Amino acid sequence: MIHLTDACTADAPRAAPNRDQEMPVHQDIRQRECLLPDAAILVAGSIVVPLLRMPAQAWGLRVLAVDTAADTDEVALFAAQPMAEAPEPRCHDGDVVVQLRAPATNINEQLRARTVDVHLLVARQGRWQQAGNWPDLEGTWPRVTAPTIARLMQLTDAPDQAHRGPVERTGCLQSLVIVGALREGEGLLCPRPTTGEYHEATVHNGGIRFPDGRWFATPSAAMTALGYPHQSGWQAWRRARDGARLNALRTQHALAPSRRERIVRHLAPLLDNGILRPGDELRCVRPVKGTTHTARVTSDGYLKLEDGTCHRHPTAAITAATEGGTADGWNAWRRTSDGRTLDELYNAMDTQQHRRS
Repeated sequence: MIHLTDACTADAPRAAPNRDQEMPVHQDIRQRECLLPDAAILVAGSIVVPLLRMPAQAWGLRVLAVDTAADTDEVALFAAQPMAEAPEPRCHDGDVVVQLRAPATNINEQLRARTVDVHLLVARQGRWQQAGNWPDLEGTWPRVTAPTIARLMQLTDAPDQAHRGPVERTGCLQSLVIVGALREGEGLLCPRPTTGEYHEATVHNGGIRFPDGRWFATPSAAMTALGYPHQSGWQAWRRARDGARLNALRTQHALAPSRRERIVRHLAPLLDNGILRPGDELRCVRPVKGTTHTARVTSDGYLKLEDGTCHRHPTAAITAATEGGTADGWNAWRRTSDGRTLDELYNAMDTQQHRRS
């Protein structure tokens, strides 16, 4: 386990936070907010831990909670979990990570010892993307960056992902269903010790369904609906049968063979299982550019573009169709007949195979 005391709060000699003195307070906060045992509490009310460098052997700090006052944007809580190495981004979609680096600017040593460059990363579309950069901040950097992080977490898992009625798409829990960590229809719990409430939900179509029928593609979207828009749902929701957090299940199964195999995938299995058919039309709409690209599925599992070129991988087809543009082809191409992405079709195939087995 990586502790904050493994990090230096500055390059110059300076007293590190006394973990023995902070522990009772932090334990109370962790319990109250249902945070992970190794959660680093950087801001709690008026208390700010002046962390200016990464903990030893840590790649980044995954933000677990950042609560701000609605009227003033003042930060009431900032909690993060040290991560030893860069995880597979496909298994952390929507997560925000903070990286602390020594100042890159040419400043005097005294100021250098009291400042830090803060970098934000967010997992989106299968990769870690740069989301913000603040040079030469002091120990209060959590208060400076918190509004942006809160917006990132809320934007990534916006509550408009809720649906009523039949759901055609699949949510991000589908990979856990495929490997057997979750079962379709099984119960989920979200305990809130502060209020004494236990929110219940079920796994449905790889997402989270509330008793009133609302459906959410991500755990954090479900948290937003409960009134906790700035807290990661992956560590808040638990499997009802044993209390295991979704985050722990995701980490445990992130490197399962079935997940590794799916990182490199092709259209042929979709044809073999009857999910796609030769001649099916796909569309890629780019609203910002105001353009729409079409392709057709060939009998040998390629995508044939309007110019007659064929591409085996959907992302390569996107690059060719947009003349150098970059996008995840599995999420960009949609079947014209029903609007489902190739990724959703692949998940549907995996679900069928899992049920047969």
